[in-house]
Amino acid sequence: KDLRRRARRRSPGCVAMGSVDELVDHVFADIPPALRDQCIRDRILEGLAAAGACDVSVLGTLLEQDYSAVKGAIGTAAPVAFVAMLKQAVLNQTAAPAATANTPTGVGFATPSGAVPAAAALRPMAVTVKLGSKTLVAARMISVADETTNLAALLQLALDGVDEAERTMLSSLPVKVAAFRGAQLLPNQKVDVELSSPASQPASLGYHYILFSYAPPAERPAAQ
Repeated sequence: KDLRRRARRRSPGCVAMGSVDELVDHVFADIPPALRDQCIRDRILEGLAAAGACDVSVLGTLLEQDYSAVKGAIGTAAPVAFVAMLKQAVLNQTAAPAATANTPTGVGFATPSGAVPAAAALRPMAVTVKLGSKTLVAARMISVADETTNLAALLQLALDGVDEAERTMLSSLPVKVAAFRGAQLLPNQKVDVELSSPASQPASLGYHYILFSYAPPAERPAAQ
């Protein structure tokens, strides 16, 4: 069932809800189908309206100042990964003022003639990082630009927030990279990729879930 085609219901207290509608639809268009199928569009919009997010600017402030409140407002209407992608979409929009300077009031994601939409070249990736059996980063949603970000850079983005001492230790360890079609990271949906490969490469083939696996120091082969 295509959730993007469901009827739109606006909260009577939110006169500028259209721009938030556009933002949610934009995120729906970009996220993997497996994540989109877990989302209920109408309930997401109702939750955001109840939280007072009547336009993208207010929503951006809420996401920045009280991320947990937005997650609570959306509740069971969408997984937490969707909320992360929603925040990323707001950041992408505000990071490119030149592209949106001529956007008419109430219309989201329009760009001046000849300009490339800021998020058009972005691909959402769910990134997991493990050290042996220990999960350091669990399915962190990151949007990457086509051909400009390789998997090594994606790994560094994913590790942002990990303890600095642990990051230093990881830098001395070998790491393997695998891409998967589904969030379950099933072996029969896996392809091995090189760390130097563009991050957009597996995504363009439908592999939106990336696993970086570090071998713990004790498991590294002994020097000959």
